[in-house]
Amino acid sequence: MQELLFKAIIAQNFESELHYVSQFYGDDINEANIRCQLQTFSLDYIKESTNLTIFDNTEYMKTLSPAKKQLLREVFTVVKLVLVVPATNSTSERSFSAL
Repeated sequence: MQELLFKAIIAQNFESELHYVSQFYGDDINEANIRCQLQTFSLDYIKESTNLTIFDNTEYMKTLSPAKKQLLREVFTVVKLVLVVPATNSTSERSFSAL
């Protein structure tokens, strides 16, 4: 999901990432809507740095007006999903083993 956002920001082809994310999160993300929203996001995003992180995206999203937030709601969904998905599942595995 992070790659999808980063490729959209730097205007690279993100179709394979988009297809994967939309298939995996089928009910949460509409592929046609997010494709258009990512293109809008790319045009609107301020590219100040070449070393982008998800936290840069989050900070940028916080600065948007309510109208732009509504316009990019599918992109917001992806950012939220990136922020809540654990980097690894080792913590949950350890918790399960402890039980």
